[in-house]
Amino acid sequence: MTLSDKLSHPTTYSDADSLAATPAYTLPAMTFPVSISPTIEVDGTMNEAATAQSAEADVHPTARISSSARIGREVTIQAEAQILDRASVGERSLVGPRTFVDEDVIVGAYVRVLNDVTLCKGVMIESGVFIGPHVLFTSMENPRAIYPSGEPKPETQNDFECILVRHGASIEAGAILLAGVRIGQFAMIRPGSVVTQDIPAYGLVAGNPAKLIGQVCRCGHPYPYNEEPTSHTCPDCGFTLPL
Repeated sequence: MTLSDKLSHPTTYSDADSLAATPAYTLPAMTFPVSISPTIEVDGTMNEAATAQSAEADVHPTARISSSARIGREVTIQAEAQILDRASVGERSLVGPRTFVDEDVIVGAYVRVLNDVTLCKGVMIESGVFIGPHVLFTSMENPRAIYPSGEPKPETQNDFECILVRHGASIEAGAILLAGVRIGQFAMIRPGSVVTQDIPAYGLVAGNPAKLIGQVCRCGHPYPYNEEPTSHTCPDCGFTLPL
């Protein structure tokens, strides 16, 4: 199957294809020793939770964190970030200024989420992922604010599709990811891209809608697009890109 086939027919592609040919790596552990309470008030009133500074987590005084959120060791949470109920942030990760982490979102270890990012319900981020400024995840499928009758429709009655970002992937500034997409390990999404389909491992995409323009090494070195998969040995780090 060609690289373009993998992007054009995501239902026939699995990350297992590339994982089987990829040398093993160790995922950082997910540990959550820090408990922060009480929950921030809905009306925005600050409380002691947001001003607490821990030896295990560095939380800015203006950050708002739910008591049921799980925050790992050495996590940095910057100004005006919001982390809602049952969300998890793995050890040594960064949550940038004004970033919103919705209920039940999972963020792995060693993840860098920069400023003004929206991680909505249904998003799962594996370890070692980079997310640039103003990236938007949209996990609702065909949302409505009202029923046909005109009555208000609770958010819980809308359909959510999981967005999964695999280990080591990078999403650059201003990208938009639509509901249900899967981003393969060490894939790279260029700034401003609109991702409507799955992206294979080590895939390099750009545009609206995002199209496969090449491959990228684990270290970030890009390779030009080839219709047939090509095994590259990186001149920067020596890693051989799997077919």
